[in-house]
Amino acid sequence: MDSGVYKQGVCNYETLNNQFSIRHHYIPIFLIKEFSNKDGLLYIYDKSKDKILDNLRSPKSIFFENERNTVKIDDAKKTSLIEDEFYKKLDDTSAKYIKCLQTSKIVPELLSDDNLAQLQFFIINLFWRLPLTDFAAKDLIKRAEINSIGIDPEELRKDEGWNKIQRMGLYKETIKQMTNSPTKRESIYVKIAEFEEDIFVIGDYPLIFKNQLSKFTDLVEDDYFIALSSKRILSSSLKPLVKLTKRMSLNYNAAIIDQSKKYIASNNLNLLQVSVDFYKVLKEKHIHYFVKNRLFEELE
Repeated sequence: MDSGVYKQGVCNYETLNNQFSIRHHYIPIFLIKEFSNKDGLLYIYDKSKDKILDNLRSPKSIFFENERNTVKIDDAKKTSLIEDEFYKKLDDTSAKYIKCLQTSKIVPELLSDDNLAQLQFFIINLFWRLPLTDFAAKDLIKRAEINSIGIDPEELRKDEGWNKIQRMGLYKETIKQMTNSPTKRESIYVKIAEFEEDIFVIGDYPLIFKNQLSKFTDLVEDDYFIALSSKRILSSSLKPLVKLTKRMSLNYNAAIIDQSKKYIASNNLNLLQVSVDFYKVLKEKHIHYFVKNRLFEELE
């Protein structure tokens, strides 16, 4: 993955206030809610334990890590300003546009240039918040050029708080490289399909890309799927998409389960069980690696 260039002077932690929250969601609650039942709850499959949990959970009780974005200022003081201000503002900006894509009537105007630009912004921001991208983020920061004043760059690289602050800028670096990309697509075909039934699950990596991502611009130039709700799915592709069918939902769910590390959630217990069972059959036959290819055959 291409490395960003970070110009950093003295890290002035005194500019951070003493705000403090604990639960830091890497998937916004406004997205999780669209997969909950009429009571606002979800059934959870714990992949690490291979078990569907007995108790339903609320959106705020899943897809978070305690103090994920907390920065320690000194031995006695820490702040969650990154979570409470920075990511909250990003979520507030994205929420109104994504909510529109989740619930509005599917007409050509829904996929306006403005809405699609906000969708790309959301996808980029979401990707760089996921635990599954922690390694990539650390690798980028490790290889990045650091121009510091009065501080050893290697000491900065070891500072956990500094790393969290630098990660905040990865979405900006992605947008910058996307804007300057020599391979920028002339056309991107975006389609939304909606079904009467609840047929999609959400996992801790809720995006399915056609290829393994290797550079920043892949986030917007590669084909991908994202379920916007338990009934509605969006695709972005290089080639025109003929149709999205109910048949492909099990492949989508199996791909989500395959790439998730911990939790997969659904508002429908039967749907969750069927999806897990389908994934296990594919895994037993050693063909779960190819389920994503099946999904993207719909794009050919």
